Amino acid sequence: VSTMSDIKGFEFSMVIVIGCGASSLPSPGTPRKEGWRDALRLYVAMTRARDEVRLLYSGESSEFLTTMNEHLLWEELE
Repeated sequence: VSTMSDIKGFEFSMVIVIGCGASSLPSPGTPRKEGWRDALRLYVAMTRARDEVRLLYSGESSEFLTTMNEHLLWEELE
């Protein structure tokens, strides 16, 4: 268990990123022009996985996931 910022330089078989919802990512209160910083942290976290990445959210997905929509396999869990 780690933060997105702390895993830079490591590699894992699977990475699970929680908090990828619209209310969490980008971080609340972040100025619109600074949202790219959270996008970079998400990118770094995603690229630490060799085999599989899981992006979890509750409610509405983050705009970052929406942007990657065509490259993601969406699965709804109940």
